[in-house]
Amino acid sequence: CSGRHSRHAIILAAVWNLNDPLTPRDSAVVADRLLGTDLAPVGTPYLKIFECLALANLGRSEEALERMHAYWGGMLDQNATAFWESFDHGNSDAYSMYGRRWAKSLCHAWASGPLFFLPQVKLGITPVKDGWTEWAFNPSIQTNTIEQTVPTPNGLIDVMVNSETFRVTIPAGTVMHHGGKRYEGPQNVEGKLFTSRMAEISDSFRGWTYHPSHVI
Repeated sequence: CSGRHSRHAIILAAVWNLNDPLTPRDSAVVADRLLGTDLAPVGTPYLKIFECLALANLGRSEEALERMHAYWGGMLDQNATAFWESFDHGNSDAYSMYGRRWAKSLCHAWASGPLFFLPQVKLGITPVKDGWTEWAFNPSIQTNTIEQTVPTPNGLIDVMVNSETFRVTIPAGTVMHHGGKRYEGPQNVEGKLFTSRMAEISDSFRGWTYHPSHVI
């Protein structure tokens, strides 16, 4: 052991929640290490998306999204038409790898991490059981309309979320967890984000049911 901290070890611990329970202060310290430059950087999109997921798990979702946009957007800025095997903002020779001029794959499957990261972080769509037989939907309020399709072994989860409402298509053979309730597929579920969230909070902590006209 060299005695140095490893960015990769910190990332994997945060992704798998091996550092639970952390106090908010400790989580902030770990996240700041990942956001800093003193640790050796990851070298590929494969690990980069796990770094973004680690930051989200540590309560820094906005920074995670910014880092994702900067990294994958950096490839697009260099005229990428598919995502690459590796990427370094500071490398002017974009296509070399392993010491060879044209060694880099310019259409690499492990660079597809945003496909699972964005639904999880932006829309709160996460598997609860293996094979997506049960899954959670915990969206945050969006300033724009977002539509997302998530493939599962039992069919497609179709989601629309905007600043006020949501709509979800639950495929047959799956169960969605939302707002403390279970919804069995196949069915479509629509609702209002604000009302749904307030009902969840009030039921959990105050013992009374939220009503839209109730003023305190």
